[in-house]
Amino acid sequence: MRQPPRKEQLAAMLQMARFEERLLNVAHGAEEVQQRAEAAQQRAEEAQQRAEEAQQGTVLMQQHAKEAQRQAKEGQQRAIQMQQRAEEAPQRAEEAQQRAEEAQQGVKEALS
Repeated sequence: MRQPPRKEQLAAMLQMARFEERLLNVAHGAEEVQQRAEAAQQRAEEAQQRAEEAQQGTVLMQQHAKEAQRQAKEGQQRAIQMQQRAEEAPQRAEEAQQRAEEAQQGVKEALS
């Protein structure tokens, strides 16, 4: 078997060393990409968690708003009832005064 000349061996070794260096660079680049992907995944998970928390806060605020609306409606109904009573109050007072006058008349008749 024929031995390649020394110069050719050195050139082949140099070529192989350059190829290995490129492979190492690619592997190092792949590691960096993997780390960046993992960091991006973590940020995405954190954003998802914040979105879920915000959604829960929105639901809670909607529940509070519904409760406040219910209480406002109840307050409005009570105000209407109070207004109706206030409107009826003069008539009731007049009726009470009339009964008082009738009672006073009855007392006068009973005394005479």
